[in-house]
Amino acid sequence: MSILTINCGSSSLKFSLYKTGKFIECEKNGVIEKIGETFKNHEEAIRHIMKDFDKSKIKMIVHRV
Repeated sequence: MSILTINCGSSSLKFSLYKTGKFIECEKNGVIEKIGETFKNHEEAIRHIMKDFDKSKIKMIVHRV
């Protein structure tokens, strides 16, 4: 099982993908900056990062407000 965490700022998006099991391990993380220039909006940026993940293994998505 994997958990995807997302933290959206006004023009950035930070994400981390954690694999759970006996231990929690960060598999991948990253930052997309300058949303509005690099991507049209946050939705487009999230769709971009989701292309790299095996969606069938993600069981939880958490957004930090």
